[in-house]
Amino acid sequence: MIEEEVKKCVDQQVKPITELVEHHGKRLDTDNIRISRLYSNVEKVNEDVKSNTAIVNELDTEVGSLFKRIVELETRLENQEQYSRRTSLRFHNIRVPIDHNDGIFITENLTQYRTGLTQKLADLKYNHKIFAYWTSDGRIFAKTTEKSTKKRITNYDDITALETTTDGDNQQQLPDPSQGTTIKNSDENQNNGAY
Repeated sequence: MIEEEVKKCVDQQVKPITELVEHHGKRLDTDNIRISRLYSNVEKVNEDVKSNTAIVNELDTEVGSLFKRIVELETRLENQEQYSRRTSLRFHNIRVPIDHNDGIFITENLTQYRTGLTQKLADLKYNHKIFAYWTSDGRIFAKTTEKSTKKRITNYDDITALETTTDGDNQQQLPDPSQGTTIKNSDENQNNGAY
């Protein structure tokens, strides 16, 4: 009799705990299923990310190649445009009527880009940053001093390098104003062929 009462009392105390354990067990099973599904989704997302990363890398490579090609084509176009102007001349400061005070001068018919380069060199010459500059068959040359070697100018980076030259051969030397701006050197003024 006492045993039955004790058993009944224990069953009453244990039953809610057992039900709670079963409830949590069911929730754990449900959570495990959800976790498995999420893990599967994460794996799929990771695969998609890897695939997309590979595609992006391929596109980056292709864009870089196309950019390089554009630069090459722009350079070729610039050279071709200048080549087509090789027999053209420009006459500057011609006024009507012409009098003896007009400062008429003749230059090669350069492309807009090369004209910009010569204008930059003209500023450097005016500010005594370089000794002289000139063009020959569409090519542009400059010297930092009278005795320095001539340098070919093809872009603005060349001009920047010219401005920052510090070697002994190119130390700054102001030109003699009485000598004018023309370099009297047959090698520099002759037509050296196509560029």
